[in-house]
Amino acid sequence: TSVATAIHSGLAVARPMPAVIADAQALPPTPSATPPDNGTGNPKARYGDGITSQISTTMERIWGLTAALTVNTQTGLTGDQYTAPLREDMLRALSQTEPPESRNALAAQRLGVVGKTIGDLFGAVSIVNPGGSYTLATEHSPLPLALRNDLAVPIRVKLQVDAPPGMTVTDIGEQELPPGYLPVRVPVEVHFTQRVAVDVTLRTPDGLQLGEPVRLSVHSNAYGKVLFAITLLGGAVLALLVGRRLYHRFRGQPDPADLDRPRRYPTG
Repeated sequence: TSVATAIHSGLAVARPMPAVIADAQALPPTPSATPPDNGTGNPKARYGDGITSQISTTMERIWGLTAALTVNTQTGLTGDQYTAPLREDMLRALSQTEPPESRNALAAQRLGVVGKTIGDLFGAVSIVNPGGSYTLATEHSPLPLALRNDLAVPIRVKLQVDAPPGMTVTDIGEQELPPGYLPVRVPVEVHFTQRVAVDVTLRTPDGLQLGEPVRLSVHSNAYGKVLFAITLLGGAVLALLVGRRLYHRFRGQPDPADLDRPRRYPTG
């Protein structure tokens, strides 16, 4: 864009590359203006190790977020376009036009602003904290969750559920979270009857954490396989006794279970 503006304003003229090379070869050689590096240069002219380490960490987070973003079908905005201003800000933070004495301090300040913006983007994708407790009616009741995306583009996410012993969680796989809210139901299987804490974390497919982890209070009313078998057996015995009583009544016979009871005679 800058080159096009310079050409259109007359500040630069487009020339064929062979002509430029020929003109350069026709010039007499000039002595180098760069002094030899004998260790006496200004140490403040280069960026410190803290700046380069901060750049490396920040760029990993930017590319990790970009890889998880998809295309917004309504606006056509892509994940690469969405994070492009952040990468450009990283370049502007390392401007060589600043004086060597203040170059590191200004770069650290600008990189801090970029890092805060990236942190806000990661925090914009989160799990909505219900603020209460869930009650699972059966041992196969799903765990309902609500995911929130405040970004302008969809993002691919995965749920990490840290369940206590006695609870089995089915991995629902990778989910595409559009801008806004997305309700999800996580299949679980419980084998206890008590209140437990379940920690849920939202991550990108590459494992980067999104938002803050949420701790859910889950109360299970599931009886488990043993108690379920006892309940089923008790129901079968009760149905058998009721059937036997009805059988004897329809045939006009006294129920053997009533033979030991005293007979009641009408009064009056």
